[in-house]
Amino acid sequence: MPCSALRRRYRDVLRAACPGAFFVHLTARHEEVGRRMSERSGHFMPRALLESREATLEPLEADERGGAVDAGPAPGAVIESVLDLMAEAEGGSNGP
Repeated sequence: MPCSALRRRYRDVLRAACPGAFFVHLTARHEEVGRRMSERSGHFMPRALLESREATLEPLEADERGGAVDAGPAPGAVIESVLDLMAEAEGGSNGP
């Protein structure tokens, strides 16, 4: 489920409802995120709020189940990275 649970306390609420929750922090350069936001039509969050969103972000802590994935590559590569991260967390591997 995509969401912007930027603060630890928001993720704690989600974890309380779903103890097995796995969080993926998609990372990208500030300029890249801004460019993508500018290209969206009808999106609810204006680019002007990017700085405050970045300032609000509390990265995942060591005791939180999940990890970070670079969102810079093509969508298919990002999906593969997310699947690899999840498989790694489960002690397995994604693919051959």
